[in-house]
Amino acid sequence: MQTPLFDVVAYNRAYRFLFTDMDLMPPGERNCAVQFFTDPDWRSRYVDGDLVAARMVARMRTEIGTELRAAAAAGIVDDLRERSEEFARLWARHDVLPEQCETKRLASPLVGPLQLNFVSTHVPGTGHRMTVMTPADEPTAGRLARMLWLCCPGTLVTRVLGASTPVFRRSRRVGRRGRPGWPCPRGSGRASRGAE
Repeated sequence: MQTPLFDVVAYNRAYRFLFTDMDLMPPGERNCAVQFFTDPDWRSRYVDGDLVAARMVARMRTEIGTELRAAAAAGIVDDLRERSEEFARLWARHDVLPEQCETKRLASPLVGPLQLNFVSTHVPGTGHRMTVMTPADEPTAGRLARMLWLCCPGTLVTRVLGASTPVFRRSRRVGRRGRPGWPCPRGSGRASRGAE
């Protein structure tokens, strides 16, 4: 769940490890636009970075309009215009983009290429939007399952009869060995085992 200015206010386990370990980021730094335009590592996760940059700025412009009335909006936009020439150039174009369904291609350093369908909906009464990302294909579903398995100790991968994609189930037999780091805790043995 994000604000119109791309502040991440809530996320699930799968999203936690999609770009970095979100739990290790201070809450005030959990802004997708700021990270995208200022952190090359975050940006590198996107296969189509230039397209995503243009869409992100246009969506932000749509959400907050041409007049930056809110102090928070002005602060983020001013900060990004100062820190990123690309953001400043795109902001100056005044493009707008309404919410839409789209497929994004990401490159995970843990599991490889991911194709995700992004669907955003507004959450009434909060001003936030909830973005649901689902695998666009079977290989992506398997890679997301493997990512969770690698990064979440205590999670076992099992197969559902007739399913070609690994499925996660929590097991009481496997205890948590502490919180994982990014990308995965060394010495846990999880990175070397196959997903099956």
